[in-house]
Amino acid sequence: MNVSLVIPVFNNEKTLQKQLTQCLGIMKNSCKQFEILISDDKSTDSTKKILEKFSKDKKIIIFYQKNNLGIARNIHFLYKKARFSYVVLFSIDGGWNPNDIAKFVSAAQRTKADIVIGKRNKKNYSTLRLFISTVYNLLPAILFAVHIYDIGSIKLFKKDMLSLLSLKPTSVAYESEMLIKAEKKGCAIYSVPVSYKKSRKHQSGVSMKLVYQSLVDLVKLRMQGI
Repeated sequence: MNVSLVIPVFNNEKTLQKQLTQCLGIMKNSCKQFEILISDDKSTDSTKKILEKFSKDKKIIIFYQKNNLGIARNIHFLYKKARFSYVVLFSIDGGWNPNDIAKFVSAAQRTKADIVIGKRNKKNYSTLRLFISTVYNLLPAILFAVHIYDIGSIKLFKKDMLSLLSLKPTSVAYESEMLIKAEKKGCAIYSVPVSYKKSRKHQSGVSMKLVYQSLVDLVKLRMQGI
């Protein structure tokens, strides 16, 4: 398979070097052709300095955003830059296991699925974080009657899904929109178990405000007749 591994980064100085090195090794062993695309969303720590160490590797292409795009627009930027037939979205914030990238590639080869999404069987979340995550994942099922996936998880998909689904990166429900539209269009979606061991004290700030904004965005999408 020919795969573009896309990695949005923002202030990942503590985990970047180790995980990116692991990703590079796994891609070499798993893919016939590959590229690793990284977009630094104007980090304020030493992320840029660490990334510069990898800039000589021809398989790694690094973009430095002049303005902070936010996670959805940064991911979409990388999706549009991807050149190969399959795209893998991965995060190097320390919670995910790079070895799971190989699982996605293997599952896509075996099942011919349009999208392969990781399913976290265990989440080391606080009670509030678990509640927010549950509500966030339930919204698509309630509003669109689609199967519930681990929306915020890492994933693989065919590059031509982007033009087919016409995604709008301005919404915080961007990843939800992908899965909702894909299922509505009859795309083959397959899930595989993945590891997630992020420490509670390092969990990103997620609040009820995010859930509310997701609800607003998904209602707008529903009103469009999706």
